[in-house]
Amino acid sequence: MYNYKIDIPTEELDALSVSHQYTSIYQSSAWCNVKKDWGMSTIGVYKDGVLVGGSYILKRKVVLNFTLGYMTRGPLLDFSDEPMVKCFFEGLKVLAKREHMISVKFDPNIFDTYVISDKENAMNYRNDELVSLLNKYNCKHLGYTMDLYDAVQPRMQLTLPKVDDLNERFPKKTRDKLKQAKENHVEIEEKGIEGVHEFTRLIELTESRKGIVLRDEAYFKTMMSAFTNKSTLLFAYVNLKEKAVDLEMKYNELTNKLQSLDAVAVNKIEETKKRIAKVEREQAEVKALREKDGDRPLVSALLLVRDNETAELLYSGLNGDYRKFYAAYKLREAAIEWTFNKGCTYFNFGGVECQFDGGLFEFKSSFHPDIRTYVGEFDFVVNPILFVGMNKGIHYVKLLKMKLAKKG
Repeated sequence: MYNYKIDIPTEELDALSVSHQYTSIYQSSAWCNVKKDWGMSTIGVYKDGVLVGGSYILKRKVVLNFTLGYMTRGPLLDFSDEPMVKCFFEGLKVLAKREHMISVKFDPNIFDTYVISDKENAMNYRNDELVSLLNKYNCKHLGYTMDLYDAVQPRMQLTLPKVDDLNERFPKKTRDKLKQAKENHVEIEEKGIEGVHEFTRLIELTESRKGIVLRDEAYFKTMMSAFTNKSTLLFAYVNLKEKAVDLEMKYNELTNKLQSLDAVAVNKIEETKKRIAKVEREQAEVKALREKDGDRPLVSALLLVRDNETAELLYSGLNGDYRKFYAAYKLREAAIEWTFNKGCTYFNFGGVECQFDGGLFEFKSSFHPDIRTYVGEFDFVVNPILFVGMNKGIHYVKLLKMKLAKKG
């Protein structure tokens, strides 16, 4: 009924991926081009000569002549069709042995969706039927992990579906912050690959502030080139010159009001003085920022990549000196609008803490998205002895990294 083929043309697999129910940017030749420091193989499942399933497999040498494989958000299969699943993993075993793979890690694009308030059910999501099916074909489930960094791809992600009116979807606090961003003269610009250098500078600021390592300029250029017409860079600038003009006008209005108040209006006088003092503090802050960064500094930016259904927010940066200007809110509103204008159905904010109790969740949830809980990662084990040894090595490396991180 089914037969598999190895090393199928990328054009054929891309065509399947675009129309598949489990499509994503990660199951594409473009993503493999981004990961050019990895090797790449393809496998397909055919029925009556027609490609009906398959996957891109990234591969990397780890020790001697042995490699590891990774199917990001794959494979593309109808998991309700067990003969198709069986055929695929038979072919994957042949491919893996040819490439001397110790194992192939994969995380199917399978999830359940919950409203943002339904955190308990989101955390308790299970798909034991799929886990049981894949166990039959030597796929070991890593479990329903509850730590953000236990898996390559975060198991909990927040997505916003297309809606007719974003203002109705956003909570009042978020709408207020967007209003403040406008009053702070946050200005949004869209750029292509020509903006990568500027984007990288902001990413470097974020790395320095958070003590993390993200990606370099060459990587971002590769990504923008690989996803031509399906990627964009959005930048948020603050027009400090215009902000200073607004503050000067507000200061003059308040001082004029103070002079016009009757001496017996003690409460109004005190309130106006407090407002004047607040404006003076803001003026001093804006003046200092202009002297340091100029009249229109870049304060936040993000990189988006889309397929026909979902736009993924892959990287973002923020200058922490401008946090209270709320540029990050305005920038994500612009990213959501870009997503839906391109015909996509979902905007993916990215991963969050699985207990929904950290800063990532607090910020991203303020846009009232839905929660996507994924089934999680599996390992298709090819060489059990080396697999056990490799996992022990990875465990010790993680422990070492944690100790080093605690020491700073």
